[in-house]
Amino acid sequence: MLSRRLIRLANLGHFPRARYQYNLPAMLFQARKYTAAITVKVPQMAESISEGTLKQFTKQVGEYVEQDEEIATIETDKIDVAVNAPEAGTIKELLVNEEDTDNQTGAIPSKEPSSGALGSREERRVKMNRMRLRIAERLKQSQNTAASLTTFNEVDMSSLMELRKLYKDDVLKRTGIKLGFMGAFARACVLAMRDVPAVNASIEGPNGGDTIVYRDYVDISVAVATEKGLVTPVVRNTEGMDIVAIEQSISEMGKKARDGKLTIEDMAGGLSQLATEVCLDP
Repeated sequence: MLSRRLIRLANLGHFPRARYQYNLPAMLFQARKYTAAITVKVPQMAESISEGTLKQFTKQVGEYVEQDEEIATIETDKIDVAVNAPEAGTIKELLVNEEDTDNQTGAIPSKEPSSGALGSREERRVKMNRMRLRIAERLKQSQNTAASLTTFNEVDMSSLMELRKLYKDDVLKRTGIKLGFMGAFARACVLAMRDVPAVNASIEGPNGGDTIVYRDYVDISVAVATEKGLVTPVVRNTEGMDIVAIEQSISEMGKKARDGKLTIEDMAGGLSQLATEVCLDP
């Protein structure tokens, strides 16, 4: 099993422990003042990632590393995760071996983007009454035990196809983005969630959840094919984007995925998932 501790670093200067505990509640590492060592831990993984394998150490015992410099790589079935040094120092000990595996358990908190870069990130919490709690419990039991079916609905796409045909060359010339269907589908989801906020809500709390969390922002996971398989990076705050802006964000996430540069934050926090399964009549 891959220990949650990876590398022990010598701390070269004063390290204000309380400040880092505040900023990183998940405790990615432990520290003491001055000459005490820092133990670097496995980063928190996304909720859909169950385990990871330590592929390589990029630094060895005795080597000096700068703060935030990559010191190891963990391979998962979704993405490769870089482990960075939380503080500058010299590596004193490697606590695990390459190719060791770590099983991830529990829900993983995600890093929320700063409000300055995105739109509003407000949430409203509503406690469920006893009847609603029981309905939710029965629905979950049914989901776990009953057979699930996939339904297909026929939709007239002629107007959207005509719109794409009319503007795709102009959009490509102005922005360099190929106008597809995903942006329109995502925008339609945003409008639906605006009319029916419960679609964008989740149930949280102890014992399966007792509180409905309504969000005024829409984060959509979009399926992207890579050499390692399908991944679902998150496009955040789509409620404030038009179709072209959504297409541009999807394109940027797709490029990051294919280049192997997705981070844990890029994969975490999506409440809705969008994948295209469309059959078009000629």
